Amino acid sequence: MKKIKIFFQASFATAKKDIISILRYKTWFISVLVWPILMPYTFVFLAKGLAGPTNEGIDNFARLSGTTDYSSFIILGNLTWMFLNMIMWDGGLKLNSSRRIGILDTLWTAPSPRLAYVFGSAISSIVINFSPIVISTAFFSMVKIISFKANIFDLLIYTLSILPFIIGFLFIFSSLTLRSKEANLVVHAVRVILSILCGLQLPIGVLPLFLQKISLTIPITLYMNCIRDSIIKGQGISYHINSLIYILTIGFITFIASIVVFKLTEKKVKNKGLISGY
Repeated sequence: MKKIKIFFQASFATAKKDIISILRYKTWFISVLVWPILMPYTFVFLAKGLAGPTNEGIDNFARLSGTTDYSSFIILGNLTWMFLNMIMWDGGLKLNSSRRIGILDTLWTAPSPRLAYVFGSAISSIVINFSPIVISTAFFSMVKIISFKANIFDLLIYTLSILPFIIGFLFIFSSLTLRSKEANLVVHAVRVILSILCGLQLPIGVLPLFLQKISLTIPITLYMNCIRDSIIKGQGISYHINSLIYILTIGFITFIASIVVFKLTEKKVKNKGLISGY
């Protein structure tokens, strides 16, 4: 019980430190308020241009995506892509960033759980970068660009269900980038792959059949389908109960696997002397 208490104390201390560091600078509102509102517009205007002079492309889009509301479809997908993009840069590269600025040795050899440092960074990254999604969705709904038909409680359940997978993903990502000298390259590769396979910026119907099958095994794809169907079509949880169970199952498996991967990284760091304290 004492170890658990210490773990969460260290985690929340790390999360608090990261959040204070972000809010310390006055330009934080640009990434939280301005960018999430302006950036999706570029894709909406692009979609209008590709739809043709008489919107003849809408029927084809509906066939591939299941909806004619391309604005809501594109904006929701891009907001989610922005969220994943930012948490990979913030939470996923936390250990690598700490090594680059010269504090990783101190943190790694401190008498506190090392996993707590990564967990705290993941929590702060999720909190900081998820807030713009909520704000942007509310804004686009108020100006009638997004057709918001969802139950807030349903959206909350979907979001909570994906957290184990996201946190586990960040644990694994942090471990891998700590070993890699070209961590930024890993981020660029992964975010592009997720954008394509998870249908964040395009309907997965445009992908080859074998990629569609792979896409539907990724929890983020199913989460995105749940969110879009809930907001655009007003579908309740009963329509996606199987997806919800799958997301939770894979999420907890990923979370447990991520702890194993992190422990293996700890052992490698000690055996290979990657930290000067060893």
